[in-house]
Amino acid sequence: QLVADTVKTREPGKDPATRTFQAFRIFINAELEELQQALEASLHVLQPGGRLVVISFHSLEDRIVKQFIAKHAKEVFDRRAPFAAPHVMQFKALGRVKPSDAEIAANPRARSAIMRVAERTSQAAPEQRP
Repeated sequence: QLVADTVKTREPGKDPATRTFQAFRIFINAELEELQQALEASLHVLQPGGRLVVISFHSLEDRIVKQFIAKHAKEVFDRRAPFAAPHVMQFKALGRVKPSDAEIAANPRARSAIMRVAERTSQAAPEQRP
């Protein structure tokens, strides 16, 4: 009741405690940090041609995955060092898939899922674990 009295919901009919307890779970389980570590690990374990497939269930996760793929899906040139070798593109973004209306009807929890796919393009980075 405390959450309902304190937090406003964006969607009518939805219990505001849902998002609040989701935020607690994400924080306590360090879910976003775990996701970032898993994505970084993919740079070390995927061989050229290997696929990175990630299904995210809310916008914070999807933003992390999208930015990671975008960051590693382009060649980067250092303007201050024009003769230095560019950082080579490590992934090719292959796209994203959202559930169909039929899937959502059969499985309402799938409504917010987004699957992003990328393919490893360059040789795996040398083994360096933090």
